[in-house]
Amino acid sequence: MTRIATIALAAGLLLGTAGAAAAQDDVPAWLKSVRIRQAFDGGQNEAQPAVFTFVDPHGDSKPYGQIDLAVKYAFGDHDLGRGVSMNISPAVEYHLSKAEALQQIDQVNKLSPTILAEFSFGYLKPDPIAEHLGLPEHLIVPLVFAKYAINHDFTNGTNGGTFSLLAEAKSKKAWLPGGTNDPAFLRWVPSLGVEYFDNAAIEDSTTGAVLAPALTTWTTTFRVYVELYPINPIVPARLAGKIPFVVLVTETVRWPFASDSAQPGRYDLTSVELNYYFDAGRHVAAGYTFSLGEDPDVNFVHQRRDLLGFKVKF
Repeated sequence: MTRIATIALAAGLLLGTAGAAAAQDDVPAWLKSVRIRQAFDGGQNEAQPAVFTFVDPHGDSKPYGQIDLAVKYAFGDHDLGRGVSMNISPAVEYHLSKAEALQQIDQVNKLSPTILAEFSFGYLKPDPIAEHLGLPEHLIVPLVFAKYAINHDFTNGTNGGTFSLLAEAKSKKAWLPGGTNDPAFLRWVPSLGVEYFDNAAIEDSTTGAVLAPALTTWTTTFRVYVELYPINPIVPARLAGKIPFVVLVTETVRWPFASDSAQPGRYDLTSVELNYYFDAGRHVAAGYTFSLGEDPDVNFVHQRRDLLGFKVKF
């Protein structure tokens, strides 16, 4: 086993143990407020676990290891009155890719201190507080998600930044957009907003050659995130929502504007994850991820990736 695989597996087991522990009632309250995910770039990513993966880049280069880890401390919601609530949380993200020479564009060693803010508007049906106060209740309410991050690249010592402001739907009903309860088959979340990317150039760590030029642009972003539970409809109702196999599908379309250089009319990115969880709380999983399209993490260079790895969330 390679060194990165050994480190990733050990880290994954440690985080998985911590995640399972956080589900217990006897752990400190502050630990229950810690969230571990793959990234925090919109409400849809809240369900995607941190990954310790083996990557096949579908080129002439060799497979390599990759880590995508984000940690957030979730403070409680602050009630602003009449159904409006706010949550501001600090977070940090770390992304590491050990790409081989012919896939240098995938070499990433980046740390991102981040501030996250979520705003929810309105009371969801049924809500005893709204009923007691005589305030309106809704089947769907808007959720606004804001993020600002400073990205430090350890490979070339440069700094960049990202900002996003996305709105999405939230509901307590499984079939409506943003449904939060255990679905019988699927849960889907559409979102719309703007994003800003100030990305440094990606360089060959050996020769210094520019593999992807620096990029500064705003985008109008539309995303649809879908959770699928394909086995639930064919098992007894008492088991629905407890099946450990989950499919995650994300389709993101970005239309660039106010860019510092010529850009195409749109960027498309499709991601499909197949995850099998080893515990009832869905903290630890083995999974496969397929992605195709233009990812802002590599300055919107078109790529296909196949990832097989160990995943953790809590």
